[in-house]
Amino acid sequence: MRPTECPKCGEMIEPTDATCNYCRAIIEDEGMGFDLPDGREARVFEDGTTMVRFRGVLTTRTWDDGTTFVIFLDGTAVWIYADRTMKVLLRGGPTVEIIEDGTTFFDFRNGRKAQVWENGTTFFEFPDGRKARVLEDGTTGVRFPDGLTTKIHDDGTSSVLFPDGRTAWILEDGSTGLDFPDGSEAWVLKDGTTKIVRETDPLSDP
Repeated sequence: MRPTECPKCGEMIEPTDATCNYCRAIIEDEGMGFDLPDGREARVFEDGTTMVRFRGVLTTRTWDDGTTFVIFLDGTAVWIYADRTMKVLLRGGPTVEIIEDGTTFFDFRNGRKAQVWENGTTFFEFPDGRKARVLEDGTTGVRFPDGLTTKIHDDGTSSVLFPDGRTAWILEDGSTGLDFPDGSEAWVLKDGTTKIVRETDPLSDP
C-alpha cells in the first residue's frame, strides 16, 4: 500500500496509520479528527460536517445547512436549526421543540402532548382524546371525546357545556344554573331558592 497525504498538514503517512506523526491528526474512516490543546476533540467530514467533543458536553455536530446537534453527558440531546428553532430530547422525559415564534411543544413518552404559546396559553392533548387549554389568567377548559366541555373561569365560576347545547354553571357562591338552547334558564341559588328565568324552560311547571 502506498503512502497517503495527511488531510490536515499534507505530510505523507502510511495508509495504515491511525495518527499522523507530524500534526497528530487522528485519521479515521469517516472524517478527520484533531486533539485540541484545551482537551477538546474535533472531527471534520468530507461533506463539511464538523463534530466537536467538549468537557461537560458529549458531542456537538454542525451540518452545512446550519443545523447543530448537541448531546450532553446526562443524555439530553438538542437540535438547533438554521431558522433558530430548537428541539430538545430530555433523557427519560419529553421531547421539547421551540419554534421561531416562541411556541414550545412538549411530546411526552406516555402520549401526552403540550404546547405553550408566547401569550402564556398552554394547550394539552391526552391519549384518551381529551384536550385542555389553560390561559395566562388561569382560565382552564377541558374538552372530552364525547363533546362535553368543562371550564374553570378566572373568577372561580365553573361551567359545563353538554353536546346537546345545555350549559351548567357553578358560581363561586355555590349557586348552580342550567342554560338551555332556547334561552331558558333554571337556577338554584345559594339560599336554596329556585328561579326559572323563562316559563318556556323545560324545568318550569306546566
